[in-house]
Amino acid sequence: MNPHSTPTVRRRRWPLVLGITLLVLFAIVALLPSMIGGFAAGKVAAMFAEEREGKLEIASLDLGWTGRQRIEDARLFAPDGSEVARLSAELPSLLELATSGGRKLGKFTLRAEASLIADDAGVTNLDRALAVRPGKEKPPAPVGEPGEP
Repeated sequence: MNPHSTPTVRRRRWPLVLGITLLVLFAIVALLPSMIGGFAAGKVAAMFAEEREGKLEIASLDLGWTGRQRIEDARLFAPDGSEVARLSAELPSLLELATSGGRKLGKFTLRAEASLIADDAGVTNLDRALAVRPGKEKPPAPVGEPGEP
């Protein structure tokens, strides 16, 4: 057995290991939006429930780097359980949104319907659904020194 043969084999393996690692990492990043769509829909609904009086349900959220993104059948409910609004949307890809610089975002398609009902005081079911939960109000922004924006 030649003592010099083992290091040569190890030197030849590291490019293969590095290549496989990079390929797996690339695949994970490429598939990440598709994999987290369902998780993200649940997380958004949970965060909404923590801060608002109403309830938000998202039936389907499809994200993609290059394909159009879709929100299917997002429904907003008032605190009494009645449906206030329903929305489905189709948006540009994550890549288009990320590279647009906030300008010319592309084509957005929205389908929405709402049933807005006001009580005797003029408060609508939408107002009640979007009302901030007690204790979740954000403090007012601090007033800067004169001359600060």
